[in-house]
Amino acid sequence: ARRGRWGVDKPCHARRKCVAGDVIGTAGTETRDRGGAALSDLAVTIEGATTHLDGRVTLGPDFRPQTIDARLVGEISARFLASQAGDAISDAQGRARIKAEIRGRLDNTVLTAWLGIGTITFRLRDTGTEVEVKSGVVELTNAGDTLRNVRVILYDRGTRVRGSAGGGH
Repeated sequence: ARRGRWGVDKPCHARRKCVAGDVIGTAGTETRDRGGAALSDLAVTIEGATTHLDGRVTLGPDFRPQTIDARLVGEISARFLASQAGDAISDAQGRARIKAEIRGRLDNTVLTAWLGIGTITFRLRDTGTEVEVKSGVVELTNAGDTLRNVRVILYDRGTRVRGSAGGGH
């Protein structure tokens, strides 16, 4: 197995089918040793939004991942989120702030994530309805999700419908 430390000297571009534009790695280091691998301040930019990743994976027999301890912080683009929704939405615009952490054994990880939404717009492909998410927070954990002060406006055939979600699941 390779051991050592590697860093990003200059931006690395990659094109992925699941992402509308380039994925650009602009900073960060990778360290490998007998016990696992670590990333430190890996900066990844997708659709103009940059996210930083720090974390470590421990490896067991045959180099199989055993545990993970990772943190993600930064921005995420609405176009990237849309690309993960399959064919359900189109014309996504905007960004959200993201903070996420995953840790534990791979067969029993603990996930916490926070998504702070500014204004994000998109169109539902099936109905053509334009959706505008004005603000709010989405929190995710192993137990489920929580919406806080999420304000949504639907534009459907000239009709404007407003809605909001408070602290419920």
